[in-house]
Amino acid sequence: MSKERRRTTRIEIIQHVGGTIVPLRAHLRVKEMSLGGMLIETNAELPPLGIHEFRLQLSDGAETLVRGHIVHGRFEVRHGGVMFTLGIEFSFLPMESVEVIRKFILEIKADPFPTRSPARP
Repeated sequence: MSKERRRTTRIEIIQHVGGTIVPLRAHLRVKEMSLGGMLIETNAELPPLGIHEFRLQLSDGAETLVRGHIVHGRFEVRHGGVMFTLGIEFSFLPMESVEVIRKFILEIKADPFPTRSPARP
C-alpha cells in the first residue's frame, strides 16, 4: 500500500464545483479539494510545468482565485474528446482564498448532501 503524500486530506466533492482556467477560459470540475490542493477534470490540455491560475465557483456561491502546479495527471478519451484528470498542488493561496475554501470544506463535512442548488460555471 502506498504512503499518503499529501499534507492535508482531500474531501470528495459530491455537488458540482466548477470554475475556469485563467486565461484559457477553459472549464473545469473539482472532484476533490483540500487546503493543499485539488483534483480537477477538464478538457483543456495544460502544460505540465509552471503555475496555473484557477477561478473557482463553489456550490455555496463563493468565488475564489487560486494558483497551483500539476503534480500528477492522466487522460482518457470520452465521446470523441479527451478528458484530463489533474492533481493540483496549491502554490499560492491568498488568505481570502484560504478562508473561503476552509469555510466550504467545513460546510461540506457537516452536510455532504446540501439541499441548495449547485453553482453553474
